[in-house]
Amino acid sequence: MCGLNYLTFGLRSVWFHATNVALHAAATVLFTRVCLTIAGLRQNFAILAGVLFAVHPIHTEASAVK
Repeated sequence: MCGLNYLTFGLRSVWFHATNVALHAAATVLFTRVCLTIAGLRQNFAILAGVLFAVHPIHTEASAVK
């Protein structure tokens, strides 16, 4: 993914950050869907779990600006 990002946008760090944020958003949506379908959570609880996954501080290195 990093090579494709480099070929598309060069070394501009803003695009690397944007790509990481988009990938984190996609992972959050997939996590919420897993909570709904596999874990069998009700919709309100699955959304809450997705929000907690999205904002948890352990994920900051995936989307932090350096």
